Amino acid sequence: MAQETSQPLGVVDSLSVGFRVAQRHLWLVLLPVIADLWLWLGPHLSVAELTSRWVSALPTAGLPADVAQMTEVSRQLLLEAGRQFNLLWLMSNGLTWFSLLMPGLLASPSASSATQVSAGWLLMVVPLLLAGGLGMGSFFLTGIVSRLEEGPEATGFSVRRALRLWLMVMAYGLLLALLALAFLFAASLFLSLAALALPALATFLVSLGALVAGWATLWAYFMLYFVVAAMAWDGVSPSQAVWRSVNVVGRNFWGTLGLVLLTALIMAGFRLIWQRLAPLGPAAVVLSIVGNAFLLTGLAAARLAFYRDRYLRWQQALVK
Repeated sequence: MAQETSQPLGVVDSLSVGFRVAQRHLWLVLLPVIADLWLWLGPHLSVAELTSRWVSALPTAGLPADVAQMTEVSRQLLLEAGRQFNLLWLMSNGLTWFSLLMPGLLASPSASSATQVSAGWLLMVVPLLLAGGLGMGSFFLTGIVSRLEEGPEATGFSVRRALRLWLMVMAYGLLLALLALAFLFAASLFLSLAALALPALATFLVSLGALVAGWATLWAYFMLYFVVAAMAWDGVSPSQAVWRSVNVVGRNFWGTLGLVLLTALIMAGFRLIWQRLAPLGPAAVVLSIVGNAFLLTGLAAARLAFYRDRYLRWQQALVK
């Protein structure tokens, strides 16, 4: 990737760079292909029984009629999600742009063919699957960065570099999880007290809280969009990566917004295509898996290239 050009690397140019890298280095698609094949042909770890027990234990007595109705709808949605969810899907993650195809693509096996996970096993398996998914994503991004690098600073793929990125991504993910839990706890406490004090406004307060939380989540996602890219490219700590991401996004707001929207649109559009192809048979599923892996690789490379170009231009502007 050329690091210095007369014009900033635009969104379309970034996509061109990304898919050129994916085309020239097809081995980069192997990891998402293998992971999706495992999710398709491997075991199904179900949490249906646990979900059913947890939902049955949820209190419903004493709630206002409208809140009780919303609670019942939520209960049904949770039961259905528990029946369909495969615990192995946790290996797919957006934090490292390692979003696999299988979750939600095909109908889940029947309860008789799925392995039910107990509460004790759940506490052990979930962290391992999350860490494993972040590890695969870290190796995936490190491989792409090694192909984007040019010049004397290019070092090629390094297992040590991938492992370092894995550790940093896990630390960053843990920090995000703790912040999210703290926010949810504070918001739930505030809304509960407000609903008790003003029961007539309970529905309005819940809706308003959900709206504010949604917008806050979207804004945080946008400003932190390049955190993992900074860690993958530069090997910096999560705190430094946050600073770089916020600055790159803030200084390139519209370009970043265009990249975010276009990549999301491409992924959503092709997801519909894969969903139409998959029911045609096993060959169509394999084709969808390979196509999604190529798409995933190209878009990840495009986002990494866009970040690197805009970061270097920011640093050059500071020197002048």
